[in-house]
Amino acid sequence: MPECADEITIDLETLAAAGFGGIVTYGCDGLKMEIPKLAREAGIEFVILGVYNPENEEEWKNARSLAGVVDGYCVGNEGIGRENRYTLDVLRSRIKELREWSGKPVTTSEQIEDYTSIPELLTVGDWLFPNVHPFWNRQTSEPGASRWTKAQVEELRAKATGVPILCKEVGLPTNSLDDGVKLPDEQAQAEYYQALHVLEVPFVYFEAFDQVWKTHHPAEPFWGIFDANRKPKKIATWLMDASHGPAEGSPVRIDSIKNKSKLEVRRLPDGGFFSVSGHCGNLGKDHTLLLFVNVEDPAAPGWFLQLPPNGVFDIRDSGEWSTRGQIGNSEYPPRQGQTISLLVLAAPDPVAKELIDERARDPALRGQGIYTQDLPQVAPEYRHEVSDVVVELVMPR
Repeated sequence: MPECADEITIDLETLAAAGFGGIVTYGCDGLKMEIPKLAREAGIEFVILGVYNPENEEEWKNARSLAGVVDGYCVGNEGIGRENRYTLDVLRSRIKELREWSGKPVTTSEQIEDYTSIPELLTVGDWLFPNVHPFWNRQTSEPGASRWTKAQVEELRAKATGVPILCKEVGLPTNSLDDGVKLPDEQAQAEYYQALHVLEVPFVYFEAFDQVWKTHHPAEPFWGIFDANRKPKKIATWLMDASHGPAEGSPVRIDSIKNKSKLEVRRLPDGGFFSVSGHCGNLGKDHTLLLFVNVEDPAAPGWFLQLPPNGVFDIRDSGEWSTRGQIGNSEYPPRQGQTISLLVLAAPDPVAKELIDERARDPALRGQGIYTQDLPQVAPEYRHEVSDVVVELVMPR
């Protein structure tokens, strides 16, 4: 743990510069309570705040005070099944209290096997946040490590139908304090994380930086995807290098849509047109970006796929993209101050092609700027939605 706020800021800026948009913390006592605010200032948009000890009044007071700058909470970490540091009743009470106080989602975290031996953990939080470590289960290389992780998550999913799952801790250490103990290396760590992407296992990278103070096991200081001097290891380098292209099946990140608060819509006789842009990461050749608009108009309910036929055009190597959309027509023109929602989806190419072909097969839809239909089903990381965008009309010259 860095000893001053400046060190924390440098850590957070390193992560933001590498493209990470979210972090998970483990406690909020002392200097750790400054992390959410510093993360926002560094450009990290999503923070899950950890409360390591739900019975620690300093942490509890800080957690409540930070409700306005965090997106969710994790109360406790391996404090029931492993160490018995607090009871299940205390955990339930604190989660309920914090959820009602903050209005934010709240959960806890235990080792994945504890969700079987203590089934009450399946319903205590708003999502499941297990620690899933192949290393401690003698799975230290590929493909065994990722397959084991995938199997554990699927088994948990079968027990907790409908409850979202995000693995809080998954990873492989890259070194050892004991030269006599053979451990995974940076290549093994990179292959493991890349495989999890392909297998569509939802996870948080564990952990950001090597922690030299964790010496209770020879491997413990070396879980980071950056070393203790903030030098990227192979997986961090791979994630930052957009030029190599993602491994087949890697998730696409729809990171942002610009012009979030308002859109300038140029009103023409046959409707209104706007330009919109944003950024995505890991867009491989097997996905197409699609732009949808919901105008919340009784005359045109639902979501609409925008022209051009492939949805979004002008995608640069940097991940920046731009496109043109339409609102209304000559019969139902756009209105000043109208609110709309935008949605960008990275749809697999066969799904995108079917949507486009379906429009082409319908003579009534040919030449239309939009096409109404049900949204494709894609994972959350494949979408970015902006609601309540205000229309600001610009009359053509």
